[in-house]
Amino acid sequence: MLEKITENLIFIAPLAAALYSSPVSAQISIKTEEDLTKAMIETNTVYFISHPNDQRKKDWEKYLELIGADEEVVVKQTDGKTYFGLDGWGQVLEPKHQQRSTENGVLDLSERIPNYTIPKFSIEKPEDRHYAFLGLPELQQEPKQADPFEETYTVPVAIVPVPGPVIEKEVSAGEISIGAGYLQIYAASDEKYGFNGQLYGGKAWLTFQPRETHWYFGPEIMAYGNSASAAQNVEIPAKDGPLAGELTLEGTNEYSLSVFGLGTGFISGYMVAEKNNFGLGLELHSGIMLDLMARELTEKSAYYINGNLVEGTSISNTSADDETAVNMYTELGAKIKLSALCFGPAVGMRTDAGRVDPLYSMSIGYCPNRQE
Repeated sequence: MLEKITENLIFIAPLAAALYSSPVSAQISIKTEEDLTKAMIETNTVYFISHPNDQRKKDWEKYLELIGADEEVVVKQTDGKTYFGLDGWGQVLEPKHQQRSTENGVLDLSERIPNYTIPKFSIEKPEDRHYAFLGLPELQQEPKQADPFEETYTVPVAIVPVPGPVIEKEVSAGEISIGAGYLQIYAASDEKYGFNGQLYGGKAWLTFQPRETHWYFGPEIMAYGNSASAAQNVEIPAKDGPLAGELTLEGTNEYSLSVFGLGTGFISGYMVAEKNNFGLGLELHSGIMLDLMARELTEKSAYYINGNLVEGTSISNTSADDETAVNMYTELGAKIKLSALCFGPAVGMRTDAGRVDPLYSMSIGYCPNRQE
């Protein structure tokens, strides 16, 4: 559709010259609203020739059909910006949505034709970015008689031959980001084992953001752990018998605890802002953690008479106990993107349905800019 319409057009966008061979430089004088309309048509048409996969192409083809059917194009110029629209037509280009109540020869906000060279997503006001055509000369408000010595406004153009087959630019389906960071969990302490409840570790993640959306998602894995030990001295004097007051049982109970854990989860995020080399995203982390805990008790004891060891009474016993615990975790985090680097602070909790442990993490990663 676009290729047929553009056979007789003179393209004003500099991008057109790069798409075809042997362009010839020229200039077009812009003096009337019809000239401005032609510049708008050429700008949008050239964009879709170089971006044939843009989903907005069908909307532009509908605009071209209506313009070709002699629907009136209204033009408004203000503050160096030029706006266009179809009089009486809203932005839903179907006959049943036609707004004949606004068919008044004046450009209404609901009638404006987008400038498709502007990306679909921007944190600036839509009126400033999505509908304004810049660089077009501002016409005189009142018509004047033609003067052969009058200076006219011109804009540079390129006359190009009839386009041949469109060569599509290969672009990726999306961007892959990867990173790693620090993890800390505040678990339950155990004074008997000298354990303060702190679990330290790290995490790694990978996310994928499809090219046509602001959502991103991907897996993450983590590992963490800690260990502790404590000792308790035991002294029990004999109270009965002939050695009462002289015989004493002395010993030490040594407690040790080690915790090692693994976790895996999923990240779902949305980029709420993306502009140039800056981006801000919000994300949810959720998954499962498995703790492996090993407890060990070593008991050492011997009998002493008046502080002297009784030969043959030394005893040493060791017992061990292993257990596992499964926790579900959830974190709320952010992705702060600066150029190709991104930082990801997150806070959350984990629980085994009987206890809640706070946790937090901080990561850094490589996050490439999205291709347009």
